[in-house]
Amino acid sequence: MTCPMHKGKTKEDALCLANKMKKITVADTLENMEVFISPFSVHNGDICSIYKLKIRLVKPGRYFKKSDISVEDCQHIFKKQQTTYEMDYEDDSGGEQLESEIDMSKDEKIAENAAKKVYVQSFGKIDRCRVTDCSENQVFYYGEDPKKRKTQSDKEKIPALHTAGVDLGVFREMEDQLDVRYLYANGIHAMLNSCGYPAPNTFMTHTGRYRPMSRLGAIADSIAPFSKMSFETASKLIVEAAKHGLLDNLETPSSRICLGLPAKMGTGSFDLMHQLES
Repeated sequence: MTCPMHKGKTKEDALCLANKMKKITVADTLENMEVFISPFSVHNGDICSIYKLKIRLVKPGRYFKKSDISVEDCQHIFKKQQTTYEMDYEDDSGGEQLESEIDMSKDEKIAENAAKKVYVQSFGKIDRCRVTDCSENQVFYYGEDPKKRKTQSDKEKIPALHTAGVDLGVFREMEDQLDVRYLYANGIHAMLNSCGYPAPNTFMTHTGRYRPMSRLGAIADSIAPFSKMSFETASKLIVEAAKHGLLDNLETPSSRICLGLPAKMGTGSFDLMHQLES
């Protein structure tokens, strides 16, 4: 999911937003952690072992740069998001040892898994967020007048955000800083739920017919006959290419491989050689 910033916003502003949308778990904020065990306790009417953690947080500036979260907020979140992590263990000792006698490595593993499940900061379904600019391929930006194309140098001056995970509602809530007119996501279902029917409809019918969201739909819209032949039956495509006088400039890797030619990609510093029999 990508979205450019408004005109006049700086890369520093984009970094602030990216840090605010960064998913942070308890495990990310820990400097060290000690595990204390209460072997026999009662929780919700059941006898169980309770693991108590004594944790020390890192300095706030390390993970909370340009963020409004403080150490006090972390402490409040830890108390608010108390979780119970349950795990069953098999007793391999044949009953000679008590079940509560678990080695320290397992204790640390339980604490580590529990710390990764509690979020100090989380924005919907967004896992990561990074700062880029509008010159990136997946960022769409045409400025105030879409009819006037922007040059590459102009696009490099406009910062943008690129996330892993799709949650269009999060970006729309930041419309004061993000130019949501050029909000883009490759999740057709998410676009349908957020923008309505016209958004995915435009993508799936822009060729003048219905385009299925499958490999066949993507290959069928290719302009290279040899690329089509590399996927489906070749006879029908050969007839269509001959009938309509279609040409293939043999630039795509698939078309060149069909004719036994090396693909025009990579550094080109060497060729694949094969010794031919006389």
